[in-house]
Amino acid sequence: MYPKKGFARLPVLIAIVLGLIIVGYGAYVVMHKNNITLGQGVVQVDGSYQFPLSNINSNNFVVNWGDGQTQKLNTMCPALQMCGLAPWINHVFPVVTTSETYTVSVVATDSIGATGSASVTVTVPAQMLTITPGAIPTSIVVGVPATFSWKISNSSQTPLPLSATIDWGAYVEQNVAVGQCTVAPCPVTQTLTRAHTFSYLGSPAGYATVMITVTDGHGVSRTLVTNDVRVANTGN
Repeated sequence: MYPKKGFARLPVLIAIVLGLIIVGYGAYVVMHKNNITLGQGVVQVDGSYQFPLSNINSNNFVVNWGDGQTQKLNTMCPALQMCGLAPWINHVFPVVTTSETYTVSVVATDSIGATGSASVTVTVPAQMLTITPGAIPTSIVVGVPATFSWKISNSSQTPLPLSATIDWGAYVEQNVAVGQCTVAPCPVTQTLTRAHTFSYLGSPAGYATVMITVTDGHGVSRTLVTNDVRVANTGN
């Protein structure tokens, strides 16, 4: 009688122990998932935002950028091991004409389905790129360098790269980099100055059209055209 009772209790005991192990194991995973942190976004020189993730105990997670885009990522973290600081995650938000605030959220999932989440808000400033004439010479002579300048404004004051293409007419183009700013806040307005030597356009004078196009790191571009730039064949 007694051996049978002891034998009958053994499977129940094993089941209880295994149940505790499973429950405890799941709680351990969830506990670490709840500790996932998503750092504040930092704008980069290329116009993208970087967000640091830490306490990742998962080999995959999904990011909702808050602008209608989602992204599945892999941390290459071995299952059930604390990876510490994961690589920064990058994103380029849409170009906006008025500042917008987005909520970026991350959901991490491990191999047994335990999840954890974190979120942070980021404000993307308006990208208001403008070009206005600076010094435009009025007395230009063939063969003599003439200096032009333009004022380029970017109201966002974020460290976006700016590039310019100047079309001097007669199929002559010049690509230039506008002064680069790597730490916000950047100057709202920069002055770009370039000199050009015009060729013969007519006698006693000819007229050129000078066009400048400026593009920022988000692909936003603006063009300014200066018509009827008089180029004299002599000093007349």
